[in-house]
Amino acid sequence: MSVTQLRRPPARDALPHERRAHLLQVLAERGALSVGDVQDLTGVSYPTAARDLQVLCTQHGAVRVHGGALSPTRTPSPSADGRDLRPLALEHLRLAGDCLRRGETAGAQLHTRIAETYAHLCTD
Repeated sequence: MSVTQLRRPPARDALPHERRAHLLQVLAERGALSVGDVQDLTGVSYPTAARDLQVLCTQHGAVRVHGGALSPTRTPSPSADGRDLRPLALEHLRLAGDCLRRGETAGAQLHTRIAETYAHLCTD
């Protein structure tokens, strides 16, 4: 199932564990989620989205990074030239958080997408 086929659970009707189960599914597919992604997917506030990511990290093994999380089911694989791509994904998520703090949403979106791409290149 692709990310575009996943339905957004209603924020008011979804229980926290239902919302987080949905987020785990999306995280496994994408490889990375930002706080903004969680808000877009679930319709919750920024603090709730950040708490949901924290729970995914503490209870489900996701890797917390500044501004988001990386999937626990993805393991780093070397790139064609032998480099580990996970540090690049982490750095771009950090840069996305920096952009958000400065109010640069376009830059944050760009860095989040780059991080997702690097995370996607990691294999199960």
